[in-house]
Amino acid sequence: MSSKAQLAQAQASLEDRPGRVADAGPIFDRMQKQHAASVIKRAGLRFGQGNYKAVQSDLNVKQRMMEFAQAQVQVAQRNEDDMTVRAPFDGVITVKVAQKGEFVPPCPRAAASRHWYRTIVDMDSLESGSGRERELHQPRARRPAPATVRLNAYPD
Repeated sequence: MSSKAQLAQAQASLEDRPGRVADAGPIFDRMQKQHAASVIKRAGLRFGQGNYKAVQSDLNVKQRMMEFAQAQVQVAQRNEDDMTVRAPFDGVITVKVAQKGEFVPPCPRAAASRHWYRTIVDMDSLESGSGRERELHQPRARRPAPATVRLNAYPD
């Protein structure tokens, strides 16, 4: 995931910045004292001040880059979560209508005008019915009556 790589890069570029700010602060303070004592000229003080502000600004930029990279990781994770199809039970996908790259609505109501995009079967709770045969043989059937059901797809 490129967003995680960008986050790692932002973290790496931010690592030494607080140390640079911590170093630049005393240097600028010393330059101010030297200027007050007329040891350095105003141009030297301005140079030190510019350097100190640049280091602080660089730290702020790197912190914002880090925040942006963290937000990008969250967006990428949310996108991945939104693209994952989940079922409320374990099962086997028996029919898959949607093809790679095709738009899939997030809820069944949105898909009402279109085919269901997948069929999942809970193999632990299969039930059998006999349809038309049930009507023909109903007088002979007694409840509860044992029955054996064999499917061509799952003979065992």
